[in-house]
Amino acid sequence: MKRDQRAAEVLASPRGRYFCNAISQWTMTKESGDQEAAWNRINLDVIRNTTDAAVLLAPMGDTMDSTSYWGEHHGDANLRTEQERRALTKIIEAVLASPAMDWWSMPFEPLSQFLVANEHAWCGFEAPPTTGAADRLAQWRWQVDRANKTGVPKKNAAQEAGGEWWSTPLFQSVISTRPLGELPALEIEITEDRFSTRTSRIFHIMPTPTPRVREIDGPDDWVDLVETYPFDVTGQKRGTWWQTTRIDDSWFIPDWAAVAADFDVVHLTGMGYLTTAGRPLAVEGGHTLMAGFSPDESFWLTDSFHFPEPGIDWEPIPSEK
Repeated sequence: MKRDQRAAEVLASPRGRYFCNAISQWTMTKESGDQEAAWNRINLDVIRNTTDAAVLLAPMGDTMDSTSYWGEHHGDANLRTEQERRALTKIIEAVLASPAMDWWSMPFEPLSQFLVANEHAWCGFEAPPTTGAADRLAQWRWQVDRANKTGVPKKNAAQEAGGEWWSTPLFQSVISTRPLGELPALEIEITEDRFSTRTSRIFHIMPTPTPRVREIDGPDDWVDLVETYPFDVTGQKRGTWWQTTRIDDSWFIPDWAAVAADFDVVHLTGMGYLTTAGRPLAVEGGHTLMAGFSPDESFWLTDSFHFPEPGIDWEPIPSEK
């Protein structure tokens, strides 16, 4: 995809727009002035010439922390003026030209996958089991299906009770990310609905056979995944996703248990996240929303992995003040 097309896709996504605004704050000089003058103070050369990939993790971390799929957006960063659209277009074009963004379009790297275990993970500080993936996904499907059929649908979506906001098997699958710079795994710094934690245990996860990988690199890939393995979750998501999208329709996500029959791993690229997350997309029969899927995350849907060595405890280095 051409750079200008990528830029347009990023600005069509609420997470992409927020990221551009976070980048603008990072590069903007501190002089006072009105909004028009502020846009003119953005240093595009600083963005283009950034070579350290870790530098852009801070604005992406701000973007992660602003996510809210369970209520009205407080970090949606809607484009309010044509001037703002032009300014953010220049920002994302500069970001896409930066060597620091190279990894954002990189596909799944089977030998560089690391799992983060801590007190908030479903497996705690221990490595998750290397068997039972099919049973866990079957249980996930049963739970979601039961939630879909519970209660009588309300006439108005605003009257529906809230439910699970994520569209992934967050608590039934093993999740990994790649290392970057001094970070042993990207998940530590950039993940949606992040919990603060001091200590984590990092496990190197290795595929057992060569994994069958499905890449999500943009909205078309997500739509195709949903339409190939459709799972109607309207009963569970209608009220929650109406709050964040103001769309009252049938809602679909991938049937992850069915996906697992064809793929061992589903990987979301960084660009896939910026162009897709939080963006209501039309699919056959209704809409879909990708939520609970963070940049570079890989969901392992089958028992196609092992842990070659014990986990290593990791703590962040205190920042100097």
